[in-house]
Amino acid sequence: MTEPGSPRADPFPGLFPSALALTSDPFPGPVYHYTDQRGFLGILADKTIWATDLRYLNDTREYSLGFDRILHELRSRWTEGSPLAGLLSDTFQQLRAEAVVGLSVASFSLIEDDLSQWRAYGGGSGGFCVGFEPGELEIRIRRTGSTFGAVRYLDSEQGPIVRRLCDEIISDAESVVAGIASVRSFETRCSLSVQLTCALLKDEKFAAEREWRMIVWSSLPPAVVAKMRAGRSTLVPYVEVHLDFRSSQAPDATPLRLPFAKIWVGPTPHQNLALRATLLALQQTGEGAEVLPSAVSFRNW
Repeated sequence: MTEPGSPRADPFPGLFPSALALTSDPFPGPVYHYTDQRGFLGILADKTIWATDLRYLNDTREYSLGFDRILHELRSRWTEGSPLAGLLSDTFQQLRAEAVVGLSVASFSLIEDDLSQWRAYGGGSGGFCVGFEPGELEIRIRRTGSTFGAVRYLDSEQGPIVRRLCDEIISDAESVVAGIASVRSFETRCSLSVQLTCALLKDEKFAAEREWRMIVWSSLPPAVVAKMRAGRSTLVPYVEVHLDFRSSQAPDATPLRLPFAKIWVGPTPHQNLALRATLLALQQTGEGAEVLPSAVSFRNW
């Protein structure tokens, strides 16, 4: 678990520049996290965001879409039977077998009060769209040792990213073949860079979500302990990331309030009661935000 006030460690040592660049942009504006009632109560009670193992998200092509694009690009460049081909083939075979060990993500959107996301992530009815102040959220995400970046959906975005990454992978692999660099350091750098890149490439059919992701690696410091929650067809691994860290200059100070901006209560047949209960939950946990009813005319009851 990433504890409040933990010293920030760089979770992505030695990333290729193209992968590092994917996490260099600040949030362009307010961001929104859609969740059901249980998730919202967890945020309030524990001051945490849950980051879900990438393999258990609702897009069945998570990771594999980017991985297959990268591998296809590399295969178009190497000569079969060459030392370079052998190194790259072995490295990517291991990467595919290991899948995405320890990589979890929490999703945010640039779209508020959105019908498609209420349906997908809001728990049917009475869910929440939690709006965060982007500058403060960015500070806290980086303080936990996590990072974040915008998801790229279109081929025109993904193609240049994949090609730049493959340029860097091949350059490093050639150094290994020439005896300049070690196989282990290359495999580590390649693995981290490929995993991060794949976490930020999605099918264009999801483009309307305009997603940004917080990315956490439990296999790197600061260590994060995976927990389990009930899913519809399988248990789902997730990790808790604290967002109420204390100042390193004043570690005994009162924990910071969460950087809420506005909170929408999702479509529900009991709108007034839902709004009242949400305000009471905020009051009981010492949090504050403007609470609004969803303007989406959606009914599933």
